[in-house]
Amino acid sequence: MKIFVVRHGETKWNKVGKVQGRTDVPLNHEGIRQAKETSKLFDNHELDALITSPLSRAKETGKILASKAIVHTTYEDPLIIEKSYGVTEGWKVKERYRVYPNGHAPQEESFKIVRKRMRKAIEAYATQFQKDVLVVSHGAAIAAMIKELEPELKQEFLRIENLSITIIDSKTLKILAWNLDHEHAKNWLNGEKND
Repeated sequence: MKIFVVRHGETKWNKVGKVQGRTDVPLNHEGIRQAKETSKLFDNHELDALITSPLSRAKETGKILASKAIVHTTYEDPLIIEKSYGVTEGWKVKERYRVYPNGHAPQEESFKIVRKRMRKAIEAYATQFQKDVLVVSHGAAIAAMIKELEPELKQEFLRIENLSITIIDSKTLKILAWNLDHEHAKNWLNGEKND
């Protein structure tokens, strides 16, 4: 069984370089287009579950991605919501780093907490489901999850692209591939079917 973790599609704030965090910003037209393109990977794919963050950009992305999949259950999980950036949500990313170069703004959630809650969620999915699972989350949350599951990447800066796919083996919780765009994910999945 595989756990497919996908970052939501583009939003207006992504496009202009604003910090989103927990602010509920919907997909823009490009985000919808990205999700429709990526959804082809999941056409007729049987999924035990579609699990999304409670934020609308993740829920809308998930709905589009799974539109032609065979999905047994769908729900929102607050454990996979985006990292809170506290008072800097709505700021330009460059401004945030200028004012808070160490990344610790007032009311900001620590990466350690994000890593632990993401791990807790992935471990629960791995034990709860028997078939593949599609999870739609957020850039910082997914980067934190990758660092938690792959400690050798802990010090790396990981930029998770919109609609990129990270694939986890549910038995070992090892990351098989991460930050794959649509084409690379298609090639990876085709290679998996041929093995």
